[in-house]
Amino acid sequence: MEEAASDSTLYVTQTLSEEGKIPNVLETAIMDMGRQRGDKTFCPSEIARWMYPEDWRAFMPDVQEEMMRLYQEGKIVVTQKGNEVDKNQMPAGPVRIWVPKS
Repeated sequence: MEEAASDSTLYVTQTLSEEGKIPNVLETAIMDMGRQRGDKTFCPSEIARWMYPEDWRAFMPDVQEEMMRLYQEGKIVVTQKGNEVDKNQMPAGPVRIWVPKS
């Protein structure tokens, strides 16, 4: 009789949204951070550090891309030195994210 090999793979399941889409984890994190902060802004690096504490810098481009997508869709506001940034260009330098109350 053969023994079955032990499978130590971790399977992550995601629940489909009402629209039938798999939720975007970075969008969820940005929107949740905004709800937690209320009227206060936050830095995109806070999302990367929250989600990927060991290697957060490697994930900054992903967080920034998602930030700009949400900004272009009007779900968040991205500012630099208190002014909204251009929606069509990735800002250089530090920015802040604000999630308006819906």
